[in-house]
Amino acid sequence: MIFSSSTLSTLGLVLCAATTVLARGGNANVGADVAVSGQNHVSSSANGVGAKAPKSKTTKAKTTKAKTTKTKTTKTKTTKTKTVKPTTTTITRTTATSTPTTPPSPPGSFLMTLDEFKCAFTKLTTDQMVQDRWTGLQAAVAGTSLGSSRSELAMFLGEIDHESDGLTAVVEYCALPSAKSSCVTSYDGPAWCNAPVPAGKHYYGRGFIQLSWSCNYQAAGKSIGVDLLSNPDLVATDITLAWKTAVWFWYENNCGKGSFADATRAINGQLECNGGSGAANQVLRIQRYQEVLKCMSMTDSRPMSC
Repeated sequence: MIFSSSTLSTLGLVLCAATTVLARGGNANVGADVAVSGQNHVSSSANGVGAKAPKSKTTKAKTTKAKTTKTKTTKTKTTKTKTVKPTTTTITRTTATSTPTTPPSPPGSFLMTLDEFKCAFTKLTTDQMVQDRWTGLQAAVAGTSLGSSRSELAMFLGEIDHESDGLTAVVEYCALPSAKSSCVTSYDGPAWCNAPVPAGKHYYGRGFIQLSWSCNYQAAGKSIGVDLLSNPDLVATDITLAWKTAVWFWYENNCGKGSFADATRAINGQLECNGGSGAANQVLRIQRYQEVLKCMSMTDSRPMSC
């Protein structure tokens, strides 16, 4: 084939350009990169830019990975710091230790404690006896000065302690079937008030004050609202009435207006006061009162002996 001079000149330029490209690429991978990248990168490779573009892409990829790693680390740390267990444990302990073991005394509570009561009346041998007498006392003195004056209450309990032998005797010992000398009929009759005494009823000492005589049964019954003249045994069988008759007698005879000696004189003065036949009983009565005072952590400088 015969080429013109102009055609030969053109072929020579093409051969030179191809030689230049092979010298600058260094290996066949450059061609591969150019083929994948497209026509725009073919022009860039011819100007020496094709090698720089892949480096730029690699750098961006690394930066993206670094950012992703930081984001994941931050999320992990945030999850670890949100701990609920310590808070739950603290709340549980606070609740357990804040329970009170012992609840505060309510407003208007009784003047003496149950422990003081038990200390004063040690002859009560069962819990039931203690509970019956403890609740009965509180009900009987409610709304009276015995329920608001601790000193008067102590004096009252001192007298009651002796009269009832420590709240164990609700019937006068001489009226018991086992008594050698019975006093069952010693208080019979209408007495000073001409009480209409039912046949077969006797009015010996009953209750915690050892209420005696038909006139006292009649008057106490009217005050309390129970017919004790017809049913005198109720004073011994009903613990509430045993207390209420004692409270009635206390106020009816003004036993709380003076000293312990004055109260003794009102209750049994003819026998015990002024060297009477029952003077020895007065000594025991005073001892009982002193025990009550001790149990209630109190003292009394007023006269005790009549």
